[in-house]
Formats: sequence, structure tokens, C-alpha cells
Amino acid sequence: MEGGWWTRFVVMIVAMVAGVILLIPTFYAVDEDDPDSWPGWYAWLTDTIDARITPGLDLQGGLHLQYQVDVDRAISDRVDRYVEDLRRMARRSHPDARVTVERLAGTPAIRVRAEGIAVRDVFDDDTIQLMNLRVVPEAGGAVRYEMDSEFIEQQKAYAIEQAIETIRRRIDALGVAEPSLSRRGETDIIVQLPGLNEEQFEQAKELIGTTAQLQFKMVHPQDRTFFTTVDLPEREGVTMRGDRPQGESLEVLRELFRDVEPPAGTEVRFIEVEQTNRTTAEVEVVGYQPMLLSSTAQLTGEYITDARVAVDPRDNRPYVSLTFDATGARLFADLTGNHVDEQMAIVLDDIISSAPRINERIAGGRAQITMGRSGSYNEIYNQSERLVIVLRNGALPAPIELQFETQVGPTLGAESVRSGAISLTVAFLLVLLFILWYYKLAGLIANVALFLNVIFILSILAFFNATLTLPGIAGITLTIGMAIDANVIIFERIKEELRLGKTLRSSVESGYAKAFSAIIDANVTTGIACIVLMTYGSGPIRGFALTLLVGVFCSLYTALIITRIGFDYLLDGAKVSRISF
Repeated sequence: MEGGWWTRFVVMIVAMVAGVILLIPTFYAVDEDDPDSWPGWYAWLTDTIDARITPGLDLQGGLHLQYQVDVDRAISDRVDRYVEDLRRMARRSHPDARVTVERLAGTPAIRVRAEGIAVRDVFDDDTIQLMNLRVVPEAGGAVRYEMDSEFIEQQKAYAIEQAIETIRRRIDALGVAEPSLSRRGETDIIVQLPGLNEEQFEQAKELIGTTAQLQFKMVHPQDRTFFTTVDLPEREGVTMRGDRPQGESLEVLRELFRDVEPPAGTEVRFIEVEQTNRTTAEVEVVGYQPMLLSSTAQLTGEYITDARVAVDPRDNRPYVSLTFDATGARLFADLTGNHVDEQMAIVLDDIISSAPRINERIAGGRAQITMGRSGSYNEIYNQSERLVIVLRNGALPAPIELQFETQVGPTLGAESVRSGAISLTVAFLLVLLFILWYYKLAGLIANVALFLNVIFILSILAFFNATLTLPGIAGITLTIGMAIDANVIIFERIKEELRLGKTLRSSVESGYAKAFSAIIDANVTTGIACIVLMTYGSGPIRGFALTLLVGVFCSLYTALIITRIGFDYLLDGAKVSRISF
């Protein structure tokens, strides 16, 4: 018997020491700004142990965002790229044949017609198979290529994963410490950015939400006539300026053209209209105008190898300098060489950044994006820097839409920490004092077990790098009460056995045996509720359920094992025959 309690005592000490070591990086992390002020062994210890409790947004302030990824747009863009790829392959393999490749609107399918040659002879089967296209013959010799349904689902899942990785790289470039990104449901992404102040909120949202889909498209020849012939309803905030309407805001123009059907193979995009204020001499954005573009992107940002901010020495204005890879450089040279004296629109996230006229073929694989002239030098430079970040870290595979956001300022977060710490401390001390007053020496044993219970809970959370929220603190506080409740059941059972005239040893053994089932039943039902909350809950609810579930297991260990070690020491080590309850 004596050897038994010693073994359990050693295991308890080892568990306690391990728990304390796991908590060191959380409560006493090495100051990265002054690492030399800490002992070498301590710095090694904190670097080696990958265990830390991260305060949630409600404790340290930050930004909670929920985005929805337009996965259907990702599929649509891939089909558009396939259309261009098939057209290039047809021109290269059969330059004398007349091959028509067109996208079937609203479907992931492409129709191909050919004159003087069979469509099946234009493209080899291996190429079609690599594109995951299914061949469907049609009347008149045409062939419809449909994207495989299984491949579509794979691409949708890939779009979500790629969006998460792209957002993560952008956040890392922003310098946010310990961000949290997770997938929810089929198309939603949860982003949590702790430690941001009020000024950084909008910057972070803009950086994350920018799709950064860069496209080079040709301005359609009908651009100067289309807007004078289309029947547009009168709308407040929209006036005709020359050969096209001008809107006070982007939203007004988008609403105006929502039901307008452009000619086949074209699309309407919008460009800022700038004007110099005669009073202040500052360039201002005074509205937006539509332009008619070819719907086909001749070149995209996927070929960009580098992007950086540069300053034009002619007007001292920042711009973004782009460098293409070998394939992109060749495509850009061909694009500019085939369209001399035509306008080319540089489109970023469906907005025309600029539409310069091509004067000559541009070789060398370099291009630039002007950020407009409105705004101060610093504003344009900062805008250019943000664009460089998103271009360097890749475009989102599909647009994302902000569904929900929550902001917690650092002041409110600090107040939450203070309130949570006070509530936990007060609850802990009151329980300690009450149990010590009511159960005397047995209460002291329960208090030691309760102290170890808190250490074990926090160390387990640290081991799994959990995030501690205010509801999580509430879960720990509730666990303290539950742990004491288990001890109360045991102590009352022991007191009942003592009243029957049994010895202390017999009463302790009977008390633990009779209390065991009640304690297990209570904690199992609580554990089941926690699992349900973790499965179907979200955010703070899951944080509460997690800490409570960890607390259930720790409470069982401390109530049934740790306190029993204390009683066994009194009986076998100190040879106590009587205890005051």
C-alpha cells in the first residue's frame, strides 16, 4: 500500500512539473527585443517547447472576418482560359483552317466548329484529356467539350485551399502575429487577426479582400459608338459626357448597366475619371465612366514574377512595375505587336486601372500600372505598396465576399482580460477559503488538488496551442466549481461512513467507492454536452466547450486520484487515525 501511494505521488509530481514547463512560454516568454537579458538555457527552453496559449480576439483585440469564396467564378475563369488555349492551339496546328471556339454561356462547356477539317483532328486526345474535358459530338460536325463534374468539385475545393493560403501569405506580409485562418462549410473562410488597432482594421480588410486578378484586355472597336446607341434609363447621379455616361459613383454605374447586354465577346468595365481642382491644384476623382472591352483576357497576372513600387521621375508619382516570366514576356510582346495604335486596358479586380494606347511592340517582359494622380504622394505610395503585396503573394483564385465582421479594440480587450482574471481569481479564492473552512484538513487536500487542476487545464491548452477566449475563462471558472463538487460528494460519503463507526481507512475506501459512480455520471453527461457544443457550435461557444471538456478530464483525475493520494499519505505515511471534517 505504501509503495502504491508513493508511485502515484511521483507521477503527480512529474505531471505537475511538466505542466509548469509547458506554461513557461505562455506566461514568461523571452523578450525578442532583448533576448540577451535572459539566461541561455531559458531561451533554449522557450524556443524548444512549441506550446503556448494564445489570447482570443476578445482578450487582446483584433478583427474577426468571415468571407465567402465565389467558387463558381473560379470554374468560369478556368473555362475562359481553356477557350483561349484551344484557340491558340488551333491557330498553331492548323493555321489555314477556320476553327471557331466559343464558350457556352452559363455552363462549363466549350463548342468547337471547323471548316475543311474534322474537329476531332484539330486537338489531340491527350490534350483534351489533360484539360479534363469530356467530348460530346453535336449535329453538323460540331463538338462540345464539357468539363468533368468530378474535376469541377476538385477545383472548387482547390479554390478554397488556395484562397486560404493566399490570404495567409498576405497577412504574413502585413506582419500580423499569430493569425488564425480556417475553413467553415463548403465555401466560407474564417479569418481572425489578433492585436490590431483601429487604424489597421481597414488596411487589413482591403489587403485581404483584394482579389488581385490582373488582366490585360483590348478595348473593343465599338467602344466609342456602343454607349451612344444603347438605350439607358435616366438615373440620378449619371450624366452624358461626350460619347459615354459618367456616374458619380461606381455603384450607380454598375446598377445602370446591370441589365444591359453588351455585344457578343465583349464586356463593360469602369475606369476612374480624374480632374484637377482649380482652387487647390489637386487631382481628384470626379466620377467613373464605362468602357467596352473584349471579354477575353489576352494576358493575366499569373505570369508575373516580380512586382515593386517605382517612382516616375517625370512627375514624381509612384507606380507599380511588373516583370513577366519568359512565357508572359512573349505573350506581352505578341499582344502589343499585334495591336499597335489600339487601346489596351489594364484591369485589376474588374476596375480599369489604365487604358494606354499601344505605340509600338513592347519587348523585355516589363509593364507598369499607374495608380492614378488623385491623392497625395504618400497615399498613392501606400496604395502601390498594398498592390505589390497582393501581386507578389498571388491572386485569389476567385473573388471573395465579406459576409460578417467583428472588431474588438485593444482597450476593450484589455478590459476583458482584467475582468476575466478578476472573476477567475475571486472564484478560485472564495472556493479555496470555503472548502478549507468547512472541511478543515480534508479541505486542504481538496485545495491542493484544485490548484493542480488549474495547472493541468492550462498546460493541456498550451500543449495543443489553444486560443483562450473570455467564454473559455468562464469554462475554467465553471470547472473549478465542478471539481469542488466532486470533492464534496466524496467527503460527505466519508463522513457518512465515519458516523456508522467505521475506521478512517475503511471510511475513506468506502467513501471513494460509493462516490465514484455519481462523479463519473455527472462528468460524462457534461462531457457529452461539451462534444455537442464543439461539433455544432462556433467561435466563443467552441472555446467554452473546449476548456470545459478539458476541465472535465482534469477534474476527474484530481478528484479521484490526487485527493486519494493525500488521504493515503495521511493513512500510510503520517499514520493518522482521525481527521476533522
